[in-house]
Amino acid sequence: MHFKYTVYNRENKVSKGSLTAADQEAAVTLLEQAGYRILSLHQSRTIAIEEVLPSLFTVKKSDVIMFSRRLAMLMGKGIRFLVALRLVREQVRNRLFRKRIDAMIAAVESGSAFSESVAVYPDIFPKVYHNMMRIGEKTGQLENVLAEVAKNMEDEDASLKKIRSAFIYPGVILCMGIVTVIIMITTVLPSMSDLFSRFNAELPLPTRITLAVSQFLTDNWLYLLGGILAAGLALIWYSRTTSGKYYLEKLILTVPVIGRLLFLRNLQQFSRVIVILFSAGISITEVFETAELGVSSEIIRRELRKIPRSLSQGYGLAQSMHESSVFPSMLIQMVVSGEETNTLESSFQALSAHYDFEFNQSLATFTSLLQPVLIAVVGLLIGFVAISAMLPMYSMFDVIF
Repeated sequence: MHFKYTVYNRENKVSKGSLTAADQEAAVTLLEQAGYRILSLHQSRTIAIEEVLPSLFTVKKSDVIMFSRRLAMLMGKGIRFLVALRLVREQVRNRLFRKRIDAMIAAVESGSAFSESVAVYPDIFPKVYHNMMRIGEKTGQLENVLAEVAKNMEDEDASLKKIRSAFIYPGVILCMGIVTVIIMITTVLPSMSDLFSRFNAELPLPTRITLAVSQFLTDNWLYLLGGILAAGLALIWYSRTTSGKYYLEKLILTVPVIGRLLFLRNLQQFSRVIVILFSAGISITEVFETAELGVSSEIIRRELRKIPRSLSQGYGLAQSMHESSVFPSMLIQMVVSGEETNTLESSFQALSAHYDFEFNQSLATFTSLLQPVLIAVVGLLIGFVAISAMLPMYSMFDVIF
């Protein structure tokens, strides 16, 4: 619920504002805990469209990145946290995000920790963000943690954009090629086959194959479309389950080239998260307990759950990771070196830089190879259909002449 208030602030001056609370009693508590004397408090009658239809007004990841960067920058200049939070709020243009920050400010003013205030909005701040803020508050390094989290989110966003852009152009080529082939075999060839049949010309094998495909598509297009939609929806649903993520990821990892890209992407993300957690100054056990939340790979998440148990039993980190088949030998050797020289953080920094470079190089190579391969495949398909249309003409010439 939204409330508008008029109060005497701590400087004994009249101040007006608005806040979000569960009910009026909770709003009164928030204002009193903030040190205000309430003059008036009433529920706001204005219904904001972003509150009625929040799904239409999402907060972008770029908004959260900028929010974190600005907050870290202001704190680095010695500005008090609440003042910095209010200043950042004034720079936010997204209406829904501004309202959420207003509620966070009210919560912090009432005595809640910043990490607790972000935990209320998991649709904006993922669970790993909440845990990182909690660690930053616990270790007194909130400013550094905010900056590192923002950098990591920015790097992740850049990686995802590279992956999307790598598939956009080949995807367009493939779709255009498929549409062209479908139009040719469902409209052009059938009309030509009627002409051929009038001359009793025997159709060549490629033409008969193409016409059979055309007839099948024409007779069953509704069932095919329904089947594709049903299969797509079922796959989307399954991919959102924990077991679905795990088994689909295992399947993709077996695919040549694409599996290698996913493997490097997983290691890139894992090493980045570990670097951030080590920079926060927490124990190795807590690092790997929290790292699970920041990794999207279900395979790596399952392996990370085993490591804290192994560490608590007295095993070293390298030994704990060696028991898993997920982590490559080079990564484990770097961990061994880091443990022996007490430089685990720098070892993971080197690994992060290495996997960043290797992933970007592999993605660039894959993209440069994918485009000509797809062009060749589409060209062969269109060429086959074109040949299927041209071959009967020679049979017609034999019949006529």
